[in-house]
Amino acid sequence: MRRAGWHNVATELDVESYGDLQLEDMIRLAPEALIESPYSPGSYSRGQMLAEHPALRKAGLDPMIVTVPSNQTICAGPWLVDVIEQLLSAREQLSGWKYE
Repeated sequence: MRRAGWHNVATELDVESYGDLQLEDMIRLAPEALIESPYSPGSYSRGQMLAEHPALRKAGLDPMIVTVPSNQTICAGPWLVDVIEQLLSAREQLSGWKYE
């Protein structure tokens, strides 16, 4: 995430690894985007359900949803280059930010 110019707002609450980010905290932190990693197409996690929660829209949030295949996030490997490129592309699309 950092290599692609993103800042993980969950770290501001010391949320690490598979920690929980409460809906109220997500609304307060107002992320520009949410990066999800579904296990397989058509399967949904609690994290993905949180991203669709109506409270986000009522709070005026409409974060970009970036989907990264879970098989590219489980452990490090050469595919991380593709993940970084995908995250860079999403970051550029979101704000016109360019990696330099």
